[in-house]
Amino acid sequence: MSDECAAVLKQYAAAWGITQSEALYESMRHHIHCHAKCCKSTKQILENQLIALDKRVDKPCYGFGCRACVHQTACRIGLYDGTWEMAERYKHLLTGDVHP
Repeated sequence: MSDECAAVLKQYAAAWGITQSEALYESMRHHIHCHAKCCKSTKQILENQLIALDKRVDKPCYGFGCRACVHQTACRIGLYDGTWEMAERYKHLLTGDVHP
């Protein structure tokens, strides 16, 4: 990883109050679970490790927006079937393009 990308990761993690490892893990998890939907090899890797496909993988809003969603916890465990709704505490961060 370049020094510039490492600096971005460090600042991003700090801004969201998570570790760099957590930021990388969530990105990697999203990538692999979405890939497993269309790739037999990737799906088999998850199955070999007894890892179930993320419950959010079929949702159009699954991704970076989950971090700021009011339904994050319920959705992650499969108790929320709706789509993304920004938590009030993050609305001051909006740029205008509100589409996770």
